[in-house]
Amino acid sequence: MTMIMKSKLTKRQLAERWDERTSPQRFAGSDDMFDNIFVADRKGDKIKVAFKPRTGTYLFSTVFRGRITEDEEGSAITGKYTKSDADYVIAGILVIIFTAVLKALYDRGIGAIKIYIGMLICAAVLFVFLVPKRGAIKKYRELFKDITQNG
Repeated sequence: MTMIMKSKLTKRQLAERWDERTSPQRFAGSDDMFDNIFVADRKGDKIKVAFKPRTGTYLFSTVFRGRITEDEEGSAITGKYTKSDADYVIAGILVIIFTAVLKALYDRGIGAIKIYIGMLICAAVLFVFLVPKRGAIKKYRELFKDITQNG
């Protein structure tokens, strides 16, 4: 899912605003359980932000990866909602384990239909975990709207 949030600010101004709005100092003293906490990183025009407490990592939490771009009207934050690299590795490991279990069951004489149903359940569970969550996307949009506002 691609996202573009336009701003009338210059690319440099937008990058400075990004740093200001996503700095750890801004979230200092926030309650991890009740406040919106974002962990962000910017290297040049590449940006990454995750919605989660600094005290821990939630598996399969939505991550935004993008860029700060510039055009004739100003600048924009563009990118995609995704999952962390670790989440994809964990999902891959789970698929390998689940496939090995299903193969072992098949070798013991379990019917093919039950194996196919197990594969469908595995695919459905991975789909649910690997699709970005609407609630998280809404929180990211609120953050980006705050960052891209003029002044």
